[in-house]
Amino acid sequence: MTRKISFINLKGGVGKTTLAVNIAADLSHYHNKSVLLIDLDPQTNSTVSLVTPSKYLELKKEEKTLKRLYDSLYDTKGNNRDGFNFERIVCKQAGNVKKLHLLVSDLELIDIDIRLSHIPNNHAIIRNALEKEFASYDYVIFDCPPNLGILTQNGLFASDFYIVPAQPDFLSTFGIELIRGRVEWFKKWIGESASRFDLKYGGLIFNRVRNTAEHNQKMLELRARQELNPIFKSVIYERTAISEASARSTPICLSKTGFGWKDVDSMFRVCTEEFLAVFDGGEKR
Repeated sequence: MTRKISFINLKGGVGKTTLAVNIAADLSHYHNKSVLLIDLDPQTNSTVSLVTPSKYLELKKEEKTLKRLYDSLYDTKGNNRDGFNFERIVCKQAGNVKKLHLLVSDLELIDIDIRLSHIPNNHAIIRNALEKEFASYDYVIFDCPPNLGILTQNGLFASDFYIVPAQPDFLSTFGIELIRGRVEWFKKWIGESASRFDLKYGGLIFNRVRNTAEHNQKMLELRARQELNPIFKSVIYERTAISEASARSTPICLSKTGFGWKDVDSMFRVCTEEFLAVFDGGEKR
């Protein structure tokens, strides 16, 4: 059964994309899972973490981005050309990871909420268009924008679970309660008219953690707060090798360079193994 999981946080800068990209890559590279990563964020951070900027511009010019899907819906001139074809736009072996596929985002999706405001059930576009394709994968991972707009709603509505990456600081963790409240509101709003929609909270992952007494103490305090649980045992600490790999459009598992690379690779492998235990092995949370 395909597991569909959104990575969300309403606050930027918490490393949401780093987690989504590297867990997706590790699932494919180390565990032989077929994974589809969908970059829903118009900032295209997941995209350029796996394809070079020049390759992104090439894909954009060839209309091989998610914009093609949305264009097929709101082209007011009726010039939908070849419409939307998943096989035509999906980027295979993303980041040179054999079984990792990527749906590329597009900077021009920045105003999508305005463009799609008149379309009924605009939260269901991704699921309606791609549900059959999802069945070909072990995992579908959505990297959502730092808001609860239409693109994030598309990810959530197509998902079974959502994960919240966060730093152990006041603003990040204060926002977690806000996120969960907003998601519950979304579930109630959608649930009244939608079948087969049972989105669950998959847990919090501490990310971009500095190995300081302050951050370590804050993590202990937050783990004791029942309303934030479940919280992953594994932690991703802040390391320069992470940003260096992203700048080379390479996931950590294939980077093999940079100061402390082995340590960073080990952190993500442990986190991915816990991720598998929860979503593939059915670990009770």
